[in-house]
Formats: sequence, C-alpha cells, structure tokens
Amino acid sequence: MSTWRVRSALVSIGSLVGFLVVWELVSLKLPPVVLPHPTEVFAALWSLSTSGQIGQAFLTMLAPLAEGFVLAMILGAAIGFFLGLNRWAAAAVDPLLYVIYSLPHVALLPLIIVWFGIGYNSTVIFVFISAIFSVIVNTESGVRNVDPGMLDVVRSLGANRWEEIREVIIPSTLPFLLSGMRIAVVMAVVGVIIAELFISATGVGYLLEYFSDTLQLAKYFAPLILVAALGVLLKYGVDWLDRKLLPWRQRQVGAE
Repeated sequence: MSTWRVRSALVSIGSLVGFLVVWELVSLKLPPVVLPHPTEVFAALWSLSTSGQIGQAFLTMLAPLAEGFVLAMILGAAIGFFLGLNRWAAAAVDPLLYVIYSLPHVALLPLIIVWFGIGYNSTVIFVFISAIFSVIVNTESGVRNVDPGMLDVVRSLGANRWEEIREVIIPSTLPFLLSGMRIAVVMAVVGVIIAELFISATGVGYLLEYFSDTLQLAKYFAPLILVAALGVLLKYGVDWLDRKLLPWRQRQVGAE
C-alpha cells in the first residue's frame, strides 16, 4: 500500500472519530427525542441486527437497487457513447435530456405510480431514473473530449472507425464513465430509499418511516448508518474498479 493511501485512510478514520465525538458532545446538550447519543444508536443497531429486522430490510432493498443501477449503467453508457459520436442526435436529444435531468426526481414519483403501479417495478424504475443521467452526461462528455491528436495518429496508421472507437475513444472515455458511475451509485442509493418511502413501503425506507412516526430516533438513525456505510462501500468498489481499469491514473496520483 502506498504512503498516500495510508495517509488518506488515517485522515478518513480521524474524520470519522471526530464526527462521533462532536455528535456525542452535541447530543449531551439535547434531549434524546431530538438527537440520540451515538451509543444509543449503536445499541439500537445491534438490537435490530440480532433480531434480523434490519437484515431483512436490506435484502429487500438490495435487489431493486442492483437492478436499477445496472440498467442505468448499461443504457446510460450506450446512450452517452451514441450521443457523443453523433452530433446531430446530440443536438436533438440533449435539450430534452437536460430538461428531464433538471427536474426534481421526487416530482416524478406520482407519474411512476400512475404508470407502473406500486411495488417492486416502480422502485426499480425510480432507481434507474435517479442514476442514469449522470452516466449519460459524463460518458457523452468523455467521448467529446477525446484528444484529436490521438485520432489522427491511429488514422495515419490505417485504422477504421471501429478501431478508432476501440483503441482510442473507449479508453479515453473510461475515466469520465467511472466519474459518472461514482455519482450514479450514490444517486441510486438515495433513489431506492426515496422509492421505498413513497412507493413500495418496504425495506429500509419502511423502517425509517415507522421509526420516525413512532419517534424512536435511536432506531431511526441505525438504518441510516448502514445506508451510509453501503454508500461508502460502493464508492470504494468503484475506486477499485478504477485502479483495475486505469492503473496509469493511480501511478500519476502516486507521482504527485
């Protein structure tokens, strides 16, 4: 492990410990019904874990999260590549794309419910909508920012259009695609929680709604901690994929 990664890990751990200390100090001055102590939250997390309640909720959440996110990545990358390679198509589609992207996704919930009903499919669709736009936008930007000099080099060597795409455009676009993936994975986690709160009333979203309505704030914070941990874990998963697909970027970071 490089020195930079060790220092980064230590800073992250220190930041987490500092956050818990501040939380504990602030909670000492407030009633538990406003802000529970961290020890109470972790005790509630242990209780919900041993009872199997939170485990079942997370299993219910993971299926639509994974399905919606994977669909968003596949279709988002394909659409982004297509728009990046076809300027006329981009001119026609981009305005509509940005109009939809600028809308609050929560505002689309009533339409999703009317069109697709209440349940699993609507949750998948909302996760998909939450995640896909960042993938499209970043991928399209990556294709358009390919170095023209690199294209001139492969063309001078007799490369055809497919070889240009395979040897230059796809590798040059991967950093942008992975950046979009980092945003998409966070948006997908947020999307599945929102969908469970307002569409399906299942999983972690249901737990949050129930514990909020009954003012069990320690138990309310417990699933939030696991959702945050899931988001961090997925982010590190994308970082691992980045290191595997783009090792030259890691060497540049290490050199800096």
